[in-house]
Amino acid sequence: MYQTKRFGLVASKQEYQMLCRADRHMKQKEKLTGQRLPAFKVHKNIKH
Repeated sequence: MYQTKRFGLVASKQEYQMLCRADRHMKQKEKLTGQRLPAFKVHKNIKH
C-alpha cells in the first residue's frame, strides 16, 4: 500500500504512477480544447 496526497491510498507505486500519467493526459486534452473531449465523436452530414 502506498499513501499519496492526491489520490489517497493506492495499492502500489506503479498504480500511483499510472494515475499521475492519466491525470496529466486528461489535463493536456483540457488545455487543447478548453473542455473534456468525448470518448468518441459523432460525425453528422457525412456523404459517401
